[in-house]
Amino acid sequence: MRLERPTCWERRGKNFLFGRSERRTKRDLKSAEERLRRQRSVFFSTSHPYTTFGMASQYGSDVTKRDIFHYVYAILHHKGYLEYFAENLKLELPRIPLVKQRNTFDECVHIGKRLMEIHVNYEQAQEYPLTHVEKRNVPLNWRVKKMRLTPDKNAIRVNEWLTLTGIPSQCFQYQLGVRSALEWVVNQFAIHKYERSGILFDPNKSDDEQYIVSLIGKVVTVSIETVKLINQLNQTVPITDWMDAKEE
Repeated sequence: MRLERPTCWERRGKNFLFGRSERRTKRDLKSAEERLRRQRSVFFSTSHPYTTFGMASQYGSDVTKRDIFHYVYAILHHKGYLEYFAENLKLELPRIPLVKQRNTFDECVHIGKRLMEIHVNYEQAQEYPLTHVEKRNVPLNWRVKKMRLTPDKNAIRVNEWLTLTGIPSQCFQYQLGVRSALEWVVNQFAIHKYERSGILFDPNKSDDEQYIVSLIGKVVTVSIETVKLINQLNQTVPITDWMDAKEE
């Protein structure tokens, strides 16, 4: 098996950057260049200095590494990008397209920054006002063993005592892989014992009994805000901003 050297970076054309290996045949390079020409894409590391230089020459000398990071984060949430490159994303690392105009780039940076802020600081988000339905004749209990969504996904049964209702369907549009962020929390925040290690995982917090219930409300808020920002991104940055009409 042939081992390749680390990737080096080249500037090719006006609208994209891409990485290549130092040990590639001419046929490999020609095939790669043709594929990249059709996709009008970029594949880069935000920590690489040449990337900063390339982006600065494309949009202006005031572009920072943080701007690039926020731009990439926005593009990775763009529905048009995810749909167009769906098959590529299953097989290889993402290639990030460069939009044509500086104002479009700035809009991506703004939305990407906002997305990152709410995702990183999700525990500081305001709780969505879900309705708490408490079962009569059952003692008050915030402890979670295994939560379950109702078939219509309008409510979450937290435990025998508490059910959360009024979940907006919009929040399920924010997907993390094959499931929504809320479904991920419902599935993962459960008491579970790992068979191989014998370690018991308990998401409940003794110093904050309502932590999981509060977290659900925050995740709903973050999911709704994410969907709004993604829709805004899709409207203000159409896929034609980085692709020619004939390539769509």
